[in-house]
Amino acid sequence: MAFTENCFAKAKDGIELPSERIQKFETYLDELAEVYHIPGMAFFITSPDHTLFEKAYGECTSLDQQFFIGSMSKSYTALCVMQLVEKGKIKLEDDISVYLPDYKFSKPVTVLSLLNHTSGFDTHAKLHNAKLTKSYGKYEYANVNYDLLGKIIEKVSGMAYEDYIKQNVFNPLEMEDSNANARKVKNSPKLLRGNRNYFGFFKREEAIYPVEKSWFHEPAGYIATTPHDHAKYLRMYLNEGVVENRQTGKNQIISQESINSMWYKNVSLGVNEYDAYYGMGWNFMEWKGQKLVFHGGQVENGITYMFILPDEKLGVCFMLNASDQFGLNNLMDNAI
Repeated sequence: MAFTENCFAKAKDGIELPSERIQKFETYLDELAEVYHIPGMAFFITSPDHTLFEKAYGECTSLDQQFFIGSMSKSYTALCVMQLVEKGKIKLEDDISVYLPDYKFSKPVTVLSLLNHTSGFDTHAKLHNAKLTKSYGKYEYANVNYDLLGKIIEKVSGMAYEDYIKQNVFNPLEMEDSNANARKVKNSPKLLRGNRNYFGFFKREEAIYPVEKSWFHEPAGYIATTPHDHAKYLRMYLNEGVVENRQTGKNQIISQESINSMWYKNVSLGVNEYDAYYGMGWNFMEWKGQKLVFHGGQVENGITYMFILPDEKLGVCFMLNASDQFGLNNLMDNAI
């Protein structure tokens, strides 16, 4: 795919990327795709107004193809929680047993502790066997936290998770090719099939779709969306939670105050070299004086990464239909 029509032009919001900077991005991406034999990849950079640059590689022939975005799904779940906080239906300081009586533990587990991964649940815990560990009160990444948040969303809204997010996120953002039910996406003609790496070779292979006792479900890591849809999602954050819908006009999806809480009300990851933090579905760090808000995602046959640069008002995203635990995934960790 070639550059978008306006990639060299000055955007309506006053943001532009110089042609030499765009060219560096393209050259870098071309090299990555070739050296790492990436089967398919989509990449875009967006301003608050529109996409500044986008490109598709290999098996990815359109930015309207669907990808499972892995743990980038957590930011969507956190957004839904904060919407319900704003409506007074959830309190961050509440013990989760207020909403889920079957999940009562020997120590308080708050909604906020789920959002920040400080609940005390082990990384490998699942919904049916979650229990507190010695990590209680400290950061330990665990998918079960966000699966529980999905259940809380369902309880207080009276809607299935997929229906709530469709009505309150996808529809107002006009994300028409996004879905929070993995099995409904499984046979979609728009889904870009994934690949897993075996001894240095990529092989086409289906994802392991979530079932009742899976390690994670849609709220933690199995939302499907397209690069074009996800760009709308990132633009919403760049526009202080406001979107312009063709049918309903302006919609305030979330307040800027809640966005600030999601990005900056966080806990340390304990990585002193980078001084990185996690809070409400997003990582935060400062890189060479630049604020960086980001999150990655991985399923068995694909990986994703998204970045927001709040000061530059830019959103950036990679989506790949391949997963390689020993090489390619580490590359994406260092892509910034």
